[in-house]
This record gives sequence, structure tokens and C-alpha cells, in this order.
Amino acid sequence: MNQTLAPAEAKNRTSKWTTFLFYPTGVLRIWKGKNRLWVRLLYTLVGLPLFLILALFLAITGFALFYLRWI
Repeated sequence: MNQTLAPAEAKNRTSKWTTFLFYPTGVLRIWKGKNRLWVRLLYTLVGLPLFLILALFLAITGFALFYLRWI
């Protein structure tokens, strides 16, 4: 059964997955949902270090980019 998604349903599906990329909104969404407890804990505990490392990397890179332009 290969069915195409309706535009509204496809948009909802993509917005659902993009919220999981942004950790704080993803945590809120997963804890409000009806997921299993181990899935919630796994996403929260594994996602936090990944989010912090990625945010720190982007912050340092962004700072270095603008700092080097001013020298």
C-alpha cells in the first residue's frame, strides 16, 4: 500500500520530527505524549549531552567567526 500523504498530514509529520531536533521543545513534546517511560528517559538523558555539545560547538564556532573578522 503505497499511499501519498495529504499536504496537511505531511506538514504535521515534518513539524513533529523537526521539534525533536530542537531539544527543549522535543522534551516537552515527548513528555506530553503517550510514549513509554523508557523512551522518554532515553530521549531526555541521551539528548541533553548531545544538545549541549552541539550548542556549545555552534556558539564557539559562531564567536570565532565574528571574532576573526574584527581582527
